[in-house]
Parts: sequence; structure tokens; C-alpha cells
Amino acid sequence: MFKRVSTTSLLGYLAHEIIAPVTRKGLFAGRYVSFAEYLSHAQLLYELTAILGYMYRDKLEKFATLFSEPGRQADLAAFLATGSSVADRVAGLADEPKDVYDLFFESEGTKLMKAMQKGGATQFSDWSDLPKVWRLKLPIKLYFEHLCMTALEGIQLGSQYPEMTERLFSYRRDPAEWSAAYQFGLDIGPSAPETVPLPERQSEAKALIRPYVERVHPNLLADLGL
Repeated sequence: MFKRVSTTSLLGYLAHEIIAPVTRKGLFAGRYVSFAEYLSHAQLLYELTAILGYMYRDKLEKFATLFSEPGRQADLAAFLATGSSVADRVAGLADEPKDVYDLFFESEGTKLMKAMQKGGATQFSDWSDLPKVWRLKLPIKLYFEHLCMTALEGIQLGSQYPEMTERLFSYRRDPAEWSAAYQFGLDIGPSAPETVPLPERQSEAKALIRPYVERVHPNLLADLGL
């Protein structure tokens, strides 16, 4: 399944590249990923695609060629410019997000838990119950499409809200607050992660998509600055 998707859609390719390293094969079941690993890697994918959306916001129709049905790139670009997924996510937050983690992680985890509860996979749906679902196995064939939609929303964030994207990716966590939380026992490591400058994030994103574009859409390499 991964190979088929990765050769036809940039979203499938990126989802595969992100999730494949933590995908496991069950003894009697198919491939799966733990809830914890799915959510943390979905965060990585959301950030990556937000950078791509931001970077190609002025070439959105050209960029959409990489993940649209043939000839439908204009329609998809229009959807990215007008869709409400990001606005809906922000509206559901109790506080204004300071960074992309604040925007995505808890809201996505809660949404995922509710979907799993509805499907009978767990009885828990509240964020406070996260430790109880942390090790649950998610069948990758059921959640891979959801991961691709996460990638699509990330592109929407970067292209539709460039100023918000700049703010979220430039946020620097307070070292004193981080150290205090660590001293009180939170398993986050002794030092706050460094904020990677946007130009560096853009270079990394280009390096990740270049193999796909080179193989599937080589005619777009120059147009996309690759």
C-alpha cells in the first residue's frame, strides 16, 4: 500500500516517509503503529507540510499538481485557499497557540481518541486519559489516509495563514519555565529545544520532497526551486 501511494501523491509519499520507520508488523495482525508514535509523527508531518504550504503559497496551483488528481490542481488550490480546517482547529482551542505544538498536538490527540472510541477501539476520549491509550495499536491501513489529511491541513496552514505560520515557528520557549518543569519531574529533558529558523526549515523541506518530484514530476523541479 505504501509503495503505491508514495509514487502517485506527494501527501502519500510524505506520510509514508514519516510513519514507516515506526510501523510494526503484528504476529497475527497487519501493520500497525502505536498511538504515541502515530501522534508524535503526525506532529512532525503537520509541521513539515505547514512549511511547504508557506514556502509555495504564491505557487499554490503549481505545487498542488504534486498531490491533486490530473487536471484538478486549480480546484485543489482553491480548496486550500478557502477551506476552514485550520480555522476550526484554532477555534476549538482554549487559548491562542504559541507554537505549532500548541496548535496541533492535544487537539489532534483528542480528535483521534474520540474517533477510536466511536469505532470501539477504546472507552476513553478525554485528553486526561491519554496515558491509557498511549500504547494502543492503530492499524496503519485505517489511519494512513487520516495521516494524509493531516498533511493536507498542514499545507493549508502554511499557505492560508503565512503570518500565523511565521509566529508559530519563531516562538522560543522560556528556558527558566522549561527547566522548572523538568525539575518538577516532567519527562521533557533538561533544556528547551532550539528554535530552527524558517529558512533552515524550508531547506530541509525541499530536500525531503526533491526525490519524489525528481521521480514523478521532474518537469516541476525548476518551477519549485528544487
